[in-house]
Amino acid sequence: MQVKSKSVEGASARGFAFSELSFGRADLMMLGVVLIWGAGFSIVKETVSHFSPALFNAVRSAFAVIVLLIALWSSGQRLRDTSAGWWRFILLAVVGYFGYQVLFVFGIAKTTASNSSLLLATVPVIVAALNGIFGFERVRLAVWFGVLLSFAGIFRIIIGTGANFTWSADTLLGDVLTLGAALAWAVYIVFSKPYLRAHSSLFVTTWAIGISTICLWVIALPDVPRIQWTQLPLSVWVGILYTGVLGIAVAYLLWNSALKLVGGARVAVYANLVTVVAVSSAALFLGEVITPLEILGAGAVFAGIALTHWRGAKSVAESA
Repeated sequence: MQVKSKSVEGASARGFAFSELSFGRADLMMLGVVLIWGAGFSIVKETVSHFSPALFNAVRSAFAVIVLLIALWSSGQRLRDTSAGWWRFILLAVVGYFGYQVLFVFGIAKTTASNSSLLLATVPVIVAALNGIFGFERVRLAVWFGVLLSFAGIFRIIIGTGANFTWSADTLLGDVLTLGAALAWAVYIVFSKPYLRAHSSLFVTTWAIGISTICLWVIALPDVPRIQWTQLPLSVWVGILYTGVLGIAVAYLLWNSALKLVGGARVAVYANLVTVVAVSSAALFLGEVITPLEILGAGAVFAGIALTHWRGAKSVAESA
């Protein structure tokens, strides 16, 4: 009854099995994240104009925590954890979630949007480097090529929009802060894997978002009296719910679930696809023109993602 599998293994051993793309549940999860984040750019832009950046993040994160706590309670899981070393994850959540939010918000205020976009596109590169340095994951050459090609694609897209880069002393502080945001998020991606192996994605996401939300409210409290809460239009509350429930709770739950299934570099590279979706949405709904450089960049991003999914021909031992 094993004739077919033996023939396949025999072909692999003789070198006749060609490389192929692997696509699975984790990729569907990340595509969901990309669609949520990419389609939400205009919603975030409209909603955040009514708040300070810190208060905006605090309010939408609060909605996210409520949804995650309800989901955790409905699943029968407990929020309490007494395992050794759990304090390390609390520190990791502060660095990875809260640190990323704060560094990004203050960074983009001191630099250009183009600089910020390009610097954040380094996250997959940093993830691959950290995995290689600490030996958490074996980063294949194809993955490295894919990550770098995806980064080059983002650069082409940004150039294609006609954006101007200003690498100067005026943007240095903002550039450093934004790069710090990319490093903070990459650190979370790499070092959260042990906790995702020990706990459910829902449990880890609830804790991480909850810790971040507490920190965000601490710095956002001075801005609360400045908001006329009863005067906020319905569209703002819809935006808060979208960016909180979908943009944070659902998206980060999908992200952590995918991270639990596959490697960090393979998950992180999908973040660069958000830019492609955002540009496409602007062309579709706002009538913006897509330039040849943007098309070339989008192709490079897709090709880079494909390379991170490329499986070389395996030996019989590797296939077993």
